Amino acid sequence: MGMTRLGCPGIILSGATMRLMSFVASLAFAFPALGADISTQPFQSGDGAIIRVSGQFDAGDDKKLTRALLDTHGEQVVVFESPGGSLLAGLAMGRAIRIQGAHTAVDDGAACASACGLAWLGGVRRLMGHSAKVGFHAAYYVDDQGRAIETGQGNALIGAYLNQLGLSEKAVLYITQAAPAEMTWLNFDDADDLGIPVRPLGGAAPTPAAAPSAPPQASPPREAPKAVWRIKGNVSGGYMNVRSGPGTMHGVLFTVPAGARGVQVDGCQPADPGGGTYDWCRIVWQGQAGWVSSNGLEQ
Repeated sequence: MGMTRLGCPGIILSGATMRLMSFVASLAFAFPALGADISTQPFQSGDGAIIRVSGQFDAGDDKKLTRALLDTHGEQVVVFESPGGSLLAGLAMGRAIRIQGAHTAVDDGAACASACGLAWLGGVRRLMGHSAKVGFHAAYYVDDQGRAIETGQGNALIGAYLNQLGLSEKAVLYITQAAPAEMTWLNFDDADDLGIPVRPLGGAAPTPAAAPSAPPQASPPREAPKAVWRIKGNVSGGYMNVRSGPGTMHGVLFTVPAGARGVQVDGCQPADPGGGTYDWCRIVWQGQAGWVSSNGLEQ
C-alpha cells in the first residue's frame, strides 16, 4: 500500500511557537510544486458543472479550485482523483466546497487518498463509486533522517476541520487512526457506522460482503410483483434513452421506442447531481436493464 504524505520535511526549531510555525510551513509545501490539474465541464442537462481535480495537491491549488467554483453556477460536483499532497491545501479545498454548497465524488476505479480524502469530505453530498477508494491516515512530517513522524499538531488541524463539517469524535479517530505509512480505506458500512453520509455513485446499493448462501439447486424466494409501465408516446425523437445510471451524465446503454409497453420498473430515486430535475427509475425491458427519467414513463 503506497505512502501518501500529509506533511513534508521541516526543521523543528526550539520553542513551541517556532515549532508550530515550522510545522505549518511544512504542511503548506508538502511536495515539489507540481500542483493538481483542475478542469471544468458544464452539465449537458442545464445549469451546473462538474469540476475535476486530479494529481498531487500543492500550495495554491485551493485557490484554483475556489476560482473554478466561483466561475460556475448552479449545481456543482467536484470529482477527485489524487494521492493527496499538501494538507493545508486539502483542508482549504474542503472548506471552499462546503461554503459553496457543492457535492463531491470519486469515480469507479479511482482513488482519493490522504489530503484528497479530507477535501472529499467537504461535499454537501458525498458520492463514491462501488470500486472507488477513499483513504485516510494521520498527519505527519519527515525529519532530517527521512523518518515520517506523526504530529499531534497536524491531527489537531484535521480534527478541527472535521468538527466544522459536523462529524463525530468517533469519525475523527477513525480518519486519523492509520500510521503515516498506512492507510484506512473507507467503505460504505464504516461510513454508515461513523455517521458519514456517503451515497453510492450511480445510485445502486453496494454489493455486500459474500455470505453463506443456499445450495445452487435451492429455489430462490419469490419476489414481490414489479410495477409494469410503458414509455410515453410523445418522448423526444421517438425513443427513450436508457442509461447506465440515474442521470443524463451517464452513458446510453440502449433505447426503447416511444409507446413501448411491458417496461418493468424496479424503483425510482433522485438523479445524481447534475442529472436532471426529475426522478430516475431503474427499468428492465426485454431482458435489458438500465435507468430512465420518470418523465418519460406512464402506466
